[in-house]
Amino acid sequence: MTSRAYPPRMMKRADAAYYCSLAPGKFIQEVASGRLSPPVTLGGEDHWDRGALDRDLDRLAGDVTDWRREQPGLAA
Repeated sequence: MTSRAYPPRMMKRADAAYYCSLAPGKFIQEVASGRLSPPVTLGGEDHWDRGALDRDLDRLAGDVTDWRREQPGLAA
């Protein structure tokens, strides 16, 4: 992804993967598993919507359990 003040609203696969901090192959695996939203066709090419990815990542972050809660003496 080129340096910008903010990422574009619609991103091709490489940029969407970078946005999610994933290698392109791992990004596609997450899409195929349904954990990340599928692309939309725009201009005859697949693009991922930044807002949809943000919602997916927010949902996934909520699925993470804080291991510190289960450890005596550690504050979460």
